[in-house]
Amino acid sequence: MVRNADDGVLSAVEISIAGNIIDYAAKNTLNIDEEIERLFSGHLPENTSSVFDYDLFREDLDKAQTVLILGDNAGKIVFDRILVEEIGGHKTIHYAVRGRPILNDATVEDARMCGMDRIAHVFSSGVASPGTILEECSDEFLKIFYDADLVLSKGQGNYEALY
Repeated sequence: MVRNADDGVLSAVEISIAGNIIDYAAKNTLNIDEEIERLFSGHLPENTSSVFDYDLFREDLDKAQTVLILGDNAGKIVFDRILVEEIGGHKTIHYAVRGRPILNDATVEDARMCGMDRIAHVFSSGVASPGTILEECSDEFLKIFYDADLVLSKGQGNYEALY
């Protein structure tokens, strides 16, 4: 889908969003093919509110040399990998995961299992909670976080902790 798209980055972002729907479906049934098709047709899942300012994102991404992605759940890494492959190019990509298994949150082992470590610097945030709580993060994480040109935070736990 990404290779055949007019805008591969947009398609990769949409696929990464589709990965997030895995959590949305916790109380419902999930047909990932239908959800991806729905996203590609411009329709977000029912009962969600969102802001998708792709033009602003793309402008920031194009300027960024260093990108930090805060991973979320283990199953979503596969979808995020598509995004990392598409935006990688000449950028330095860091992919942060949890310090240890928390609920279904991704760990370094999970990221390695799907090959994320071959296309990005995979490392632990040092946090052992469902969100990235800056006061609990490792020094390595904090340096990368504050030095990154662009930070992409995935998942509700990260959103709540950073907010």
